[in-house]
Amino acid sequence: DRQLGAAFESFIGQAHAPVVTGATSCKGSQAGTSASQRTYSPLGWSLPDQRWLIPLCATPFAATGAGARACTMMAERETTLALAGGSCPKLVSLNSGAAYFHQARDAAAWKTLAAELSLLPADEQTAAIDDLGTAFASNGAEAHVVLEVLARAAAATETSLLTRTVLQVQGLEKSVPEGAVEAYRVWVRGTLTGAFAQAAKRRDQAELTGVLLRALALPGRDPAIRARL
Repeated sequence: DRQLGAAFESFIGQAHAPVVTGATSCKGSQAGTSASQRTYSPLGWSLPDQRWLIPLCATPFAATGAGARACTMMAERETTLALAGGSCPKLVSLNSGAAYFHQARDAAAWKTLAAELSLLPADEQTAAIDDLGTAFASNGAEAHVVLEVLARAAAATETSLLTRTVLQVQGLEKSVPEGAVEAYRVWVRGTLTGAFAQAAKRRDQAELTGVLLRALALPGRDPAIRARL
Protein backbone atom coordinates (compact mmCIF):
# COMPACT_ATOMS: atom_id res chain seq x y z
CA ASP A 1 0.00 0.00 0.00
CA ARG A 2 1.77 3.14 -1.20
CA GLN A 3 -0.16 5.24 1.29
CA LEU A 4 1.80 3.63 4.13
CA GLY A 5 5.06 5.06 2.82
CA ALA A 6 3.40 8.44 2.38
CA ALA A 7 2.07 8.26 5.95
CA PHE A 8 5.56 7.59 7.33
CA GLU A 9 6.92 10.45 5.26
CA SER A 10 4.29 12.87 6.56
CA PHE A 11 5.41 12.16 10.14
CA ILE A 12 9.19 11.98 9.74
CA GLY A 13 9.52 14.60 7.01
CA GLN A 14 8.04 17.49 8.96
CA ALA A 15 8.30 18.82 12.48
CA HIS A 16 5.75 18.84 15.30
CA ALA A 17 2.85 16.44 15.86
CA PRO A 18 -0.86 16.44 15.06
CA VAL A 19 -3.77 16.55 17.44
CA VAL A 20 -6.87 14.69 16.27
CA THR A 21 -10.23 15.72 17.68
CA GLY A 22 -13.00 13.17 17.52
CA ALA A 23 -16.71 13.83 17.96
CA THR A 24 -19.32 11.07 18.03
CA SER A 25 -22.88 11.58 16.82
CA CYS A 26 -25.81 9.16 16.80
CA LYS A 27 -29.01 9.18 14.74
CA GLY A 28 -31.28 6.27 15.52
CA SER A 29 -29.27 3.09 15.08
CA GLN A 30 -26.51 4.81 13.09
CA ALA A 31 -23.43 6.08 14.94
CA GLY A 32 -20.43 7.84 13.47
CA THR A 33 -17.27 9.62 14.51
CA SER A 34 -16.03 12.76 12.79
CA ALA A 35 -12.33 13.53 13.17
CA SER A 36 -10.33 16.66 12.42
CA GLN A 37 -6.57 17.24 12.56
CA ARG A 38 -4.38 20.24 13.23
CA THR A 39 -0.91 20.95 14.59
CA TYR A 40 -0.69 20.43 18.33
CA SER A 41 0.30 23.70 20.04
CA PRO A 42 0.64 24.06 23.83
CA LEU A 43 -0.83 27.23 25.29
CA GLY A 44 1.36 30.21 24.42
CA TRP A 45 2.88 28.61 21.32
CA SER A 46 2.17 29.57 17.72
CA LEU A 47 3.03 26.72 15.33
CA PRO A 48 2.34 26.37 11.59
CA ASP A 49 -0.90 24.64 10.68
CA GLN A 50 0.17 21.39 8.98
CA ARG A 51 -1.49 18.26 7.69
CA TRP A 52 -0.52 14.61 8.12
CA LEU A 53 -1.52 11.37 6.42
CA ILE A 54 -2.84 9.41 9.39
CA PRO A 55 -3.87 5.74 9.53
CA LEU A 56 -6.95 6.23 11.69
CA CYS A 57 -9.17 3.70 13.46
CA ALA A 58 -12.12 4.39 15.77
CA THR A 59 -13.16 1.78 18.34
CA PRO A 60 -16.55 2.22 20.07
CA PHE A 61 -17.01 1.16 23.70
CA ALA A 62 -20.34 0.39 25.36
CA ALA A 63 -21.22 -1.14 28.71
CA THR A 64 -20.92 -4.56 27.06
CA GLY A 65 -17.36 -3.93 25.87
CA ALA A 66 -15.57 -2.90 22.67
CA GLY A 67 -17.31 -2.91 19.31
CA ALA A 68 -15.92 -3.38 15.81
CA ARG A 69 -13.42 -0.72 14.85
CA ALA A 70 -13.76 1.39 11.71
CA CYS A 71 -10.60 2.48 9.85
CA THR A 72 -9.56 4.90 7.13
CA MET A 73 -6.51 6.75 5.90
CA MET A 74 -7.03 10.35 7.00
CA ALA A 75 -5.56 12.52 4.27
CA GLU A 76 -7.78 15.58 4.56
CA ARG A 77 -8.31 18.05 7.39
CA GLU A 78 -11.54 16.26 8.35
CA THR A 79 -12.97 12.80 7.86
CA THR A 80 -15.91 10.71 9.09
CA LEU A 81 -16.09 7.04 10.06
CA ALA A 82 -19.34 5.08 10.33
CA LEU A 83 -19.50 2.84 13.40
CA ALA A 84 -21.17 -0.55 13.32
CA GLY A 85 -23.17 -2.00 16.18
CA GLY A 86 -26.62 -0.44 15.95
CA SER A 87 -26.35 1.58 19.15
CA CYS A 88 -24.73 4.76 20.38
CA PRO A 89 -21.40 4.06 22.14
CA LYS A 90 -20.52 5.63 25.45
CA LEU A 91 -16.87 6.23 24.42
CA VAL A 92 -14.89 6.13 21.19
CA SER A 93 -11.12 5.61 21.22
CA LEU A 94 -8.98 6.64 18.25
CA ASN A 95 -6.21 4.17 17.33
CA SER A 96 -6.70 2.46 20.69
CA GLY A 97 -4.51 5.13 22.26
CA ALA A 98 -1.45 3.88 20.30
CA ALA A 99 -0.60 6.51 17.70
CA TYR A 100 1.75 9.37 17.17
CA PHE A 101 -0.89 12.03 17.64
CA HIS A 102 -2.59 13.65 20.59
CA GLN A 103 -6.25 12.73 20.93
CA ALA A 104 -8.54 15.61 21.86
CA ARG A 105 -12.15 15.66 22.99
CA ASP A 106 -14.76 18.37 23.43
CA ALA A 107 -15.93 19.37 26.92
CA ALA A 108 -18.87 16.93 26.92
CA ALA A 109 -16.65 14.03 25.83
CA TRP A 110 -14.09 14.72 28.59
CA LYS A 111 -16.92 14.62 31.15
CA THR A 112 -18.12 11.33 29.67
CA LEU A 113 -14.58 9.98 29.94
CA ALA A 114 -14.54 10.89 33.63
CA ALA A 115 -17.75 8.93 34.21
CA GLU A 116 -16.96 5.95 31.97
CA LEU A 117 -13.15 5.62 32.21
CA SER A 118 -13.39 2.04 33.47
CA LEU A 119 -14.95 0.91 30.16
CA LEU A 120 -11.54 1.23 28.51
CA PRO A 121 -8.78 -1.38 28.89
CA ALA A 122 -5.96 -0.33 31.24
CA ASP A 123 -3.55 0.59 28.44
CA GLU A 124 -6.15 2.81 26.79
CA GLN A 125 -6.95 4.42 30.12
CA THR A 126 -3.24 5.23 30.43
CA ALA A 127 -3.24 6.76 26.94
CA ALA A 128 -6.35 8.77 27.82
CA ILE A 129 -4.59 10.17 30.91
CA ASP A 130 -1.67 11.28 28.73
CA ASP A 131 -4.08 12.88 26.25
CA LEU A 132 -5.79 14.65 29.14
CA GLY A 133 -2.46 16.18 30.16
CA THR A 134 -1.69 17.47 26.67
CA ALA A 135 -5.24 18.79 26.33
CA PHE A 136 -4.91 20.72 29.58
CA ALA A 137 -1.54 22.10 28.43
CA SER A 138 -3.18 23.45 25.26
CA ASN A 139 -6.25 24.86 27.04
CA GLY A 140 -8.40 22.06 25.63
CA ALA A 141 -9.70 20.63 28.92
CA GLU A 142 -11.11 22.47 31.92
CA ALA A 143 -9.34 22.10 35.26
CA HIS A 144 -12.34 20.65 37.13
CA VAL A 145 -12.74 17.93 34.48
CA VAL A 146 -9.01 17.14 34.66
CA LEU A 147 -9.25 16.75 38.44
CA GLU A 148 -12.31 14.51 38.15
CA VAL A 149 -10.69 12.17 35.60
CA LEU A 150 -7.43 11.95 37.58
CA ALA A 151 -9.30 11.22 40.80
CA ARG A 152 -11.08 8.30 39.15
CA ALA A 153 -7.86 6.99 37.61
CA ALA A 154 -6.14 7.15 41.00
CA ALA A 155 -8.46 4.38 42.18
CA ALA A 156 -6.99 1.99 39.58
CA THR A 157 -4.86 -1.01 40.49
CA GLU A 158 -2.86 -1.30 37.25
CA THR A 159 0.67 -0.04 37.93
CA SER A 160 1.46 1.84 34.72
CA LEU A 161 -1.92 3.59 34.74
CA LEU A 162 -1.54 4.63 38.36
CA THR A 163 2.04 5.80 37.79
CA ARG A 164 1.02 7.99 34.84
CA THR A 165 -1.86 9.37 36.89
CA VAL A 166 0.46 10.35 39.76
CA LEU A 167 2.83 12.09 37.36
CA GLN A 168 -0.07 14.06 35.89
CA VAL A 169 -1.20 15.02 39.40
CA GLN A 170 2.31 16.31 40.15
CA GLY A 171 2.47 18.16 36.84
CA LEU A 172 -0.57 20.24 37.75
CA GLU A 173 1.34 21.94 40.56
CA LYS A 174 2.95 24.55 38.31
CA SER A 175 -0.49 25.60 37.01
CA VAL A 176 -2.17 26.18 40.39
CA PRO A 177 -3.01 29.84 41.12
CA GLU A 178 -1.50 31.20 44.32
CA GLY A 179 -4.84 31.40 46.10
CA ALA A 180 -5.66 27.75 45.37
CA VAL A 181 -2.38 26.13 46.47
CA GLU A 182 -3.69 24.83 49.80
CA ALA A 183 -6.85 23.46 48.17
CA TYR A 184 -4.67 21.68 45.60
CA ARG A 185 -2.54 20.12 48.37
CA VAL A 186 -5.65 18.88 50.16
CA TRP A 187 -6.93 17.42 46.88
CA VAL A 188 -3.61 15.63 46.23
CA ARG A 189 -3.69 14.04 49.68
CA GLY A 190 -7.32 13.00 49.33
CA THR A 191 -6.72 11.59 45.84
CA LEU A 192 -3.49 9.63 46.44
CA THR A 193 -3.46 8.55 50.10
CA GLY A 194 -5.54 5.42 49.47
CA ALA A 195 -3.37 4.33 46.54
CA PHE A 196 -0.22 4.88 48.62
CA ALA A 197 -1.57 2.77 51.49
CA GLN A 198 -2.36 -0.12 49.11
CA ALA A 199 0.97 0.05 47.24
CA ALA A 200 2.98 0.20 50.47
CA LYS A 201 1.58 -3.20 51.49
CA ARG A 202 3.16 -4.93 48.48
CA ARG A 203 6.86 -5.63 48.09
CA ASP A 204 6.56 -5.78 44.30
CA GLN A 205 5.27 -2.18 44.23
CA ALA A 206 8.38 -0.46 45.59
CA GLU A 207 8.78 1.84 42.55
CA LEU A 208 5.11 2.88 42.55
CA THR A 209 5.25 3.39 46.31
CA GLY A 210 8.18 5.77 45.81
CA VAL A 211 6.32 7.75 43.14
CA LEU A 212 3.28 8.09 45.40
CA LEU A 213 5.46 8.98 48.40
CA ARG A 214 7.13 11.78 46.47
CA ALA A 215 3.80 13.20 45.29
CA LEU A 216 2.31 13.16 48.79
CA ALA A 217 5.44 14.65 50.40
CA LEU A 218 6.07 17.44 47.87
CA PRO A 219 3.00 18.80 46.05
CA GLY A 220 0.71 17.17 48.65
CA ARG A 221 2.73 18.47 51.65
CA ASP A 222 1.38 15.57 53.73
CA PRO A 223 2.53 16.45 57.29
CA ALA A 224 2.69 12.85 58.55
CA ILE A 225 4.77 11.63 55.60
CA ARG A 226 7.06 14.67 55.75
CA ALA A 227 7.63 14.07 59.46
CA ARG A 228 8.50 10.41 58.79
CA LEU A 229 10.91 11.37 56.06
